[in-house]
Amino acid sequence: MVRMQAGEVVLQVPNKFVAAWLKERYLGAIERAFTTFLPKPPKIRFHIPAPGTDCAPPPTHLPQRRSKPIDPEQGTHPDFRFSSLVVGDHNRLAYSSALQVASSPGTTYNPFLIWGKTSCGKTHLLHAIANFVLETGKPINTTYLSADKFSAQISTAAKTGNLDQLKNMFARADILLFDDAQHLSDRPRSQEIFQWLFDALLSRKKQIVVASRVLPQLVPRLASPLQSRLTSGLMAEITTPDSKTKAQIIKNSAQRQKFTIPEDVAFYLAGRNDDIKVLLEDLVRLQANISIYHTNLDISTVKSLLEGNRPGRCPAIADILRITAAYFNLSLADILSNKKTRTLSYPRHLAMYLCRKHTGRPLKEIGRAFGRKDHSTVIYAVKRIESQIRNRKEVQRDLSQLEHLLMP
Repeated sequence: MVRMQAGEVVLQVPNKFVAAWLKERYLGAIERAFTTFLPKPPKIRFHIPAPGTDCAPPPTHLPQRRSKPIDPEQGTHPDFRFSSLVVGDHNRLAYSSALQVASSPGTTYNPFLIWGKTSCGKTHLLHAIANFVLETGKPINTTYLSADKFSAQISTAAKTGNLDQLKNMFARADILLFDDAQHLSDRPRSQEIFQWLFDALLSRKKQIVVASRVLPQLVPRLASPLQSRLTSGLMAEITTPDSKTKAQIIKNSAQRQKFTIPEDVAFYLAGRNDDIKVLLEDLVRLQANISIYHTNLDISTVKSLLEGNRPGRCPAIADILRITAAYFNLSLADILSNKKTRTLSYPRHLAMYLCRKHTGRPLKEIGRAFGRKDHSTVIYAVKRIESQIRNRKEVQRDLSQLEHLLMP
């Protein structure tokens, strides 16, 4: 523990992986544990020390925003800012235009359409506009909506007879940030109301910013009048960044996580995929392994940790053992031991099940890899997990997350 004061407890953890794991699984139990000597459960915060330090307490007073954060239910991300976006030839027009829109909403580039394939930074720019406006402290009503949420709210309002009330609420926006417009495809009612909202806001010179994976003309079953409106203003495409830009994105993300990554490793990671989301998932997986096993961070190590995880390739038994141990914050010795406590047997059973499902290796070989265990032990583990998958959400969640780590 780092410190405890004023109803808050700060616990030191080695990395973000452990912090997320504790928060998801044991936050309630940790809070209840402190009630043995506190009148009520405290707020728990996890602290990750800076590299090379044993303990680096967080500042007592955190910097305050100049204005209230956007309602988290609207989905805006407080870390998505103009300053945290890596700018290159692939997104320079979209970046500079979005910054102009945020500085003078409703006066230039209205409507403004940002388009490009998934994970290229469209949503980041929408949130950056919202956060920029928040920092000015001006009383501007900024509304962020995804097409899916927009459609879901319309459906609910139509069933309850509150559709006019919902439309009036949407129309109060000074800035409308509309994400994933391609999902309006084949939703005639949503298209009709969005077209009405578009006209209502534009007639009052309110700012409209729309993000889409493809140009409106290429969205199947999107009404022609709506296509025309969406393309009536400035359109900025975000293309695939080059290797240098991808490497810089990786280094920036690692720096925010207090994780130092060599230049050559960053460029190696950048060459693995054009999808930024996948690259950052590789970085998280790499950080978890390095922090747990304390191995050197060089290209050879990175290859051994990540090469087996390319889509279309089966993970090795060693990959499953390593990832499962890291996921549950255990050592390999724990997974391979004969101890039968649930904290060890449950992860061991999951790992055996994943080996049987994904490696195609014989039961005897899997048993040998788990500390020379008999093949009947593997059969028992597989059957036990199969019987729990159907009715235990914990098992479903753990399997889903482990498979995501193994085969991104």
